[in-house]
Amino acid sequence: MHLRWLKYFVAVAEYENVTRAAVQLHVAQPAVSRQIRQLEDELGVELFSRQAQSIHLTEAGRFFLIEAKAVIHRLEKAFARVRQFDAMTTIELHVGYVPAFTASFLPKVLEDMAATFPSVKISLYDLCTERMMTGLINKQLDVSLLVNPFGNALEGLDYHEVSSHEPELVTHKNHPLALAEQVSIEEIAQLPLLAFSKSGYPEYIQWLERMLSSEKSWHIYAECDTVPSMVVMLEAQRGVTLAQKGFHGHSQGKLVGIPVRESERFNISFGVATRIHEDSIAAQKFRDFVLEAKGRL
Repeated sequence: MHLRWLKYFVAVAEYENVTRAAVQLHVAQPAVSRQIRQLEDELGVELFSRQAQSIHLTEAGRFFLIEAKAVIHRLEKAFARVRQFDAMTTIELHVGYVPAFTASFLPKVLEDMAATFPSVKISLYDLCTERMMTGLINKQLDVSLLVNPFGNALEGLDYHEVSSHEPELVTHKNHPLALAEQVSIEEIAQLPLLAFSKSGYPEYIQWLERMLSSEKSWHIYAECDTVPSMVVMLEAQRGVTLAQKGFHGHSQGKLVGIPVRESERFNISFGVATRIHEDSIAAQKFRDFVLEAKGRL
């Protein structure tokens, strides 16, 4: 079966007139009629009911029109994608990410991308969630690996969760609470808290405020603008912090993580986001590799 047959069939079906369809197709009328007949012979089905001055779809023809349009759409999309694939020698992929959440799988994703699309240049940008969302919307970024903020902030973007992280209280190994099996939110509110800066990590401050909203006594002792600076402060025993489970592993054995009691509702959702209906093959494949990594976490 030829694509030309389907296009001729759709044109005749929509115009219900072979002559007008031929004009629209820039093809001689006899050629259109011949192609329609060949299509019907191939299918073994009458697609049109023909009278002297008119032509109308049969029931089978109406059904086939839906299928033919879908096939044409899929093929045209495939043609566009293969052309895009062939032109990917000049494609750059701009990816926003959070180092603390991606260290376990991002190197493998980059290896997979290099093996699949060796000519695609990937640039990584360490950004907060807010700047990543803005970057996607403004088309400055193609993919973002981000923490899902609370509410409907990601509306308009295609988000897939990669992992969900329980909170932990991170302290120095010599802290009085270091050997505790669990710690309560009430206890945490009494401690000198180290927090990531509001300017760089606004979603972190929002998460912290949600966790501690029932406690009036909590306060931020100091702010840190990067993960390394937070680790230095913790190792210097300048306070404690709340972070995702496993954060204490950024230190060489000097820090411990203590589970927070009854904190399930404050779990941190981390995932991959693209624009809805993203048509970049490279961006789609990058997202797919990230989701494949989900099973290895």
